[in-house]
Amino acid sequence: MIFFDTHVHLEQLVFADDLPAVIKRAKTAGIRFMANAATNPDSWEKILAISARFPAILPCVGIHPMDTRDISETDLSQLEQLAESGRFRAISEIGLDPHYPDCPLEIQEKIFRFQLDLALRHNLPICLHIRKLHTRVLAILDEYPLKHWRGIAHCFSGSTELAREFVHRGFLISIAGPATNANASRLQRTIREIPLKNLVIETDSPDLPPRDLQTSRNEPAFVSYIAGAVARIRNEPLVTVAEQLFENSCHFFGVHV
Repeated sequence: MIFFDTHVHLEQLVFADDLPAVIKRAKTAGIRFMANAATNPDSWEKILAISARFPAILPCVGIHPMDTRDISETDLSQLEQLAESGRFRAISEIGLDPHYPDCPLEIQEKIFRFQLDLALRHNLPICLHIRKLHTRVLAILDEYPLKHWRGIAHCFSGSTELAREFVHRGFLISIAGPATNANASRLQRTIREIPLKNLVIETDSPDLPPRDLQTSRNEPAFVSYIAGAVARIRNEPLVTVAEQLFENSCHFFGVHV
């Protein structure tokens, strides 16, 4: 079986000493592609350098809501140039998160809207980071004339009803490590009820390792555990689930295999 990890952060310092070994383990585990999501301007060139070295790692560019406070007009101009360059596969990761009080929501919304406009201007898909503010994000998306976005709701944590609202607008629902928790009943309901054609999987490495793994650092090789959890929850064969998830991801990122 082959897999696609739709959301990683391999440019982070925690991978600095052993990135080739991490990539080798991922390849051995059947992970064919990984999408490397940016968080701030410091990460953009690092992500490009990693993708030049490891072509299976797809570069994405964007500004995470936790990094919106100190973004300058120069940063936004550089982001525009990078999006226009054709070197990135998606605008990722972007969104809203009230967890960061030093990043006021009005600033987050300004940067979020800028990146939505950027994605539309340059025909790039988007990957959303949302914590608690799913309804607000939906309202912002609905301000645009576009009815069907090319998007992923990354590490989805909302209700099944909210998941359906995102799917209705063209989004894929991304399932991460929390799906392996026995008490994640709300997420498990979403996994069961959202059609498989609307799901993808991710590790969010180095965060959110699957339950029962004896490690505090997640890595792409572990995405197969997420696929296994999805198959168990849906009571479907792993090979069928893995094939559809891989197809969904390849179509989203424009990968041809």
